[in-house]
This record gives sequence, C-alpha cells and structure tokens, in this order.
Amino acid sequence: MVRSKKLRTAGAVWGMGGTIAFIAYGIHKLWGFAWDLDFAALTAFEIYVLVLWVAYMLYTEGYKAFGKQFSPRVAARTQYLAREGTAKQLILAPLFVFGYFHSSRRRMVATYILTISIIILAVSIRYLPHPWRPILDMGALLGLSYGMVTVFYFTWRARRAHPTYIADPIVEFKK
Repeated sequence: MVRSKKLRTAGAVWGMGGTIAFIAYGIHKLWGFAWDLDFAALTAFEIYVLVLWVAYMLYTEGYKAFGKQFSPRVAARTQYLAREGTAKQLILAPLFVFGYFHSSRRRMVATYILTISIIILAVSIRYLPHPWRPILDMGALLGLSYGMVTVFYFTWRARRAHPTYIADPIVEFKK
C-alpha cells in the first residue's frame, strides 16, 4: 500500500478519470454516426428495429451491464485505490478499475473477452450500409450515455456512504 493519502487519492482520481474519458470517447465517436440518421426517411420496419434496438441496448448495456455490474465495480475499485492502492495499481489505475488485473480469474477473463468482442463489433459495424449503422450506433450511444450516468451515480454513492457500502459484495482484489 502506498502510504501517502494524496497519492492514493490522485490514483483514484486517475482511475475514475480514465474510465470516464474512455466512455466519453466512445460516446464522442458514436455521436456523429448515430445522429446522421434521417428519421423522416426511415421505413416503418426500420423505425420498429430502431425502437426495439434502443430499448434493448438501454436495458442490456445501460441497466444490466453498466448499472448492475460495471459501475458498482468501478466505484468499489476506485474506493479501494483511495484506501489501499499499491504503486502498480495507482499507476495503472484505469486498467485496475476496469478489472484487467488484480481481479478474480473469472472477472479478468470476462473483461478481456468483452474488450475483444467490442473491438470486433466496432470494426464489423463500420461496414453496414445506411441506415443500419446509425440505427445500431444510436442504441450503443444511448446505452453508453446511460452507463456514464451510472458510473457517476455509483461513484457519488460510494463516496457519500461508508467505503465498504459497495465494495463488500464484490470484493475480488488480490493484494
């Protein structure tokens, strides 16, 4: 554990800032493509797919993935950094907060597989014709935006509550 509280706090801010920057970058990249959608030119079927896709992404990406798993874990791991972070964890704080290391084997495997899957999906979707790419990007954009809000919410909640409030149910750190 790093003794300096200021360094641990800086590492926690670095971890949270890196996480927010990563999500914000994704939102920024999707913004132009998603809003390139000409709603007036969509057929009834395309509107139907758009509504279903946005609802699906808000639920699965926003609520289930971010709201139930990722955001509480990020908040807990950020609090852990502020309390007990090691030099390695503080230097690589965004990667630590995401769960790329010092997590359970299951968490690390899931994190790496998810990362590779997102990269493959992002590259594949690039080749879809209009309006399908903007339709898919709209769902991803709204899911990421929902996720950004949940990251802020759970971090605020963890800071206001006792530090173990969120961390206890998901302790998966190796010292």
